[in-house]
Amino acid sequence: MPGGSTKKTCPFCQSILFCAQKICAHCLKEQPKKQRLEKKLKRFDEKREDWVSGRKKNHNIASIKDEAIVLLEKLHAIGFKPVLLLGKETRKKERKCEILTPRCTLTAYAQDYLDKIGTFYECLCEGWTPDSTGQGVAEDPDEERVTLNLTPCDPSEPTNNWQEAGTTESRRQAPCRWRC
Repeated sequence: MPGGSTKKTCPFCQSILFCAQKICAHCLKEQPKKQRLEKKLKRFDEKREDWVSGRKKNHNIASIKDEAIVLLEKLHAIGFKPVLLLGKETRKKERKCEILTPRCTLTAYAQDYLDKIGTFYECLCEGWTPDSTGQGVAEDPDEERVTLNLTPCDPSEPTNNWQEAGTTESRRQAPCRWRC
């Protein structure tokens, strides 16, 4: 490509990498995220309160949700299978969770599991606290931590067998191979 490069230098070990590599093959460290996105997030953090108050004052919060739906359609058009989970606390202190998907047809099997994901998300929203620092999980020593371990029912099956099962002649859905 004229005027461009397809290689970059790892900032940790100084080895040469292709631009699309997310992890260095030599030092196995994750490459830094794009600076453009970091700058956008920093600018948004600086004016977050003003932006939110303007949206609430003008009653156009629904337009943000509409933009998200259009973005889901765009991602679907380029080959992704996007799902957006939204949770909000209502004025009555109840939690309202919603699952947004692009316009597509889901099998009953897939819809059932999407509903289960929604149920898990409702549980996640129970422990959600606003954190604009980007630090992630806050450790509470009094809170019990629960880990969900998924194990295959038949460990001898190959891990990508579910993809092959969905393309059988009879179009029969493969049973779930995971136990919670």
